[in-house]
Amino acid sequence: MVRKAFTLIELLVVIAIIGVLIGLLLPAVQKVREAANRMSCQNQLKQLGLASMQHEGTARLLPASMTYLDPLAPGQSSRPISLFTALLPYLEQDALYQKFLSTDPAQLRISGGPAAQVLKGLICSSASSIVNPIGSGTSIAGLTTYGGNAGICNFPLEKGTSDGPFPVFDDTMDKRAKQSPTSLAHVLDGTSNTILFGEKNAGDPNWNSWEQATIDPPPPFALGSFAVYEVWAGIGQFPPAQVTGSAWSTLNYSVPRAYIPPPPVMGVPQPPPKIPWATIQGDMEARVGAWGSSHTGVVQFAFMDGSVRSIQTATTLSVLRALSTMAGGEINATLP
Repeated sequence: MVRKAFTLIELLVVIAIIGVLIGLLLPAVQKVREAANRMSCQNQLKQLGLASMQHEGTARLLPASMTYLDPLAPGQSSRPISLFTALLPYLEQDALYQKFLSTDPAQLRISGGPAAQVLKGLICSSASSIVNPIGSGTSIAGLTTYGGNAGICNFPLEKGTSDGPFPVFDDTMDKRAKQSPTSLAHVLDGTSNTILFGEKNAGDPNWNSWEQATIDPPPPFALGSFAVYEVWAGIGQFPPAQVTGSAWSTLNYSVPRAYIPPPPVMGVPQPPPKIPWATIQGDMEARVGAWGSSHTGVVQFAFMDGSVRSIQTATTLSVLRALSTMAGGEINATLP
């Protein structure tokens, strides 16, 4: 008798074999995808480095972390120009740059406004979970997963060490006037030993959870979505810190604990207890400028010599800080 179909056992064996093959294939596919994402990220960092060098060659200065142009008309506010905005003409985005210069500053961040634009070259492909742009209504902003190197510390602004290629400044009018952009002439530690740009993680669920807490006294900066500190146009609270990173914290640092609201009693929600700001202040301040990446085990950096290197997340703070200063005089044989 001629058999015309598979038996149930044969079908189950085939299905099991297919499942095993898929299980073996998926990790390989994920590794290939991550390798492609890393290469894309490296290329984007290299483009940022080249754009910065072109800016330096033209203006004899690197772009300032933030600067403010005079308003177009009486009654308008000053026009904020972040380091990324200043680099737009060198990133094949001159039309967007001209739109930024010609738009009423109050309209920069509305829907369709120049600051609300999503720039793919400023987002690492591995950071697929972020919502970009963020905001709604009259307050929308495009994000970046990169930052210019401000040195050892970039936040709070008044504690900024101003020893990196993109120093921050206290965001007050008298301090703005004293801001000094840097140039290659300021890099005394060597361009191959000085970070220019690095990756920053745009998400932190633990940070976001503290928005529900009652903090006493109220913190001096927003504890809503952490993504507001990754806005490429630097429009919002503490803009110099939004567009820079620093070596104050270890790589991939995140807020170590989440806020847990009190459980309900007999089904009745309980008022949240007041959390002393001093108990979480250090964690929050350290998070704003931290370098971080969605890549496994490494964070990628563009250096001032044009190279892009992957630095292991276990790298010590002393090494990271040596790479972050322009003229610190560090001699460290372990530098990558």
